[in-house]
Amino acid sequence: QSVFAQDPFMMISRNLANLQNQQFQKLLPEKKAKYYQYSNLRPTYNAFIGEDSKLLTTTFKGLGSLSEWNLVVGYPILLGSNNTKFLFLPRTGVLWKKFRFANPLIAYLDTSLDKTVFYVNNNLNRDYGSGFFSYGKTKIVATALRINPELGISIDLEEESSIGITVGPVLDVLLGAKYKQKYKENNQKKKEVIKGNNNLNFNTFQYGISTAIMTPWVEIYGAYFLNNFFKENYGPSVNVFEFGFSLNFIK
Repeated sequence: QSVFAQDPFMMISRNLANLQNQQFQKLLPEKKAKYYQYSNLRPTYNAFIGEDSKLLTTTFKGLGSLSEWNLVVGYPILLGSNNTKFLFLPRTGVLWKKFRFANPLIAYLDTSLDKTVFYVNNNLNRDYGSGFFSYGKTKIVATALRINPELGISIDLEEESSIGITVGPVLDVLLGAKYKQKYKENNQKKKEVIKGNNNLNFNTFQYGISTAIMTPWVEIYGAYFLNNFFKENYGPSVNVFEFGFSLNFIK
C-alpha cells in the first residue's frame, strides 16, 4: 500500500492540491485558434455574373483572371470556453483584381451616352493569339482596399488545432482601375490602356457577402458583390464573383 492510503491526512492534502491546480488552470487564458494573421499569397479567380456576363466572360487562360498577390491582414477573436466558440474575424487588406476576357473585347466610353461599351474585336489585322500564354489579351485590372469583418464559429480539433466557418459583409473601395489590350499587328507588339475609374464608369464602392472555411494552414473562401461592377446604367450589367484559397504562413 502507498503512504497515501495509510495516512488519510496526506490523502486529503493531495486532493486539495489537485483541486487548487484545476481552479488555477481555469484562470489561465485559453489558447487561440490557429487561424492566419497574415498572408500575402491569396490566389483568387475573378468572374462576372449578371445580364451582360456572357459578353464579359472571363478565362483562366494565361492566369489572366487569377489575382495571385494580395496583402490581407486578419486576427481572430474568440468568445466562449467550450469546444465550439463564437468567432469574430475582422480583416482588411489591399488586393488586385484581374479579369481577362475569353474574347478580345474592345472597350470605350460612348461620350454621347456617357456609357461604357464593350464589343468583340473584328479587326483581322489584330492578332491576339490562341495559346495559353499568348501575348495578346484584353482585360481589366483593379486595385482595391478591402474591409471584411466576418462572424462565425470555431470548432476545436485535436492537437490544439481548429476549424472555422465564417460569413460577413465585404466592401471594396476601388483605388484605381484600368482596361488593357495587347495584340500584334504586322508582327509588331502593341498595347493600349485606358486608366481611371471614371473613364470607364467603374463603381468606386462595391459591397457584397463573403464566406470562408479556415484551417491553420489554408483557407477556402468566396465572395459575391451585390451591386454592379460598373456604375448603374452607365456600363454593362454585371456583378463580381470571386473564389479562391489562402496559404497561411504566420500563425
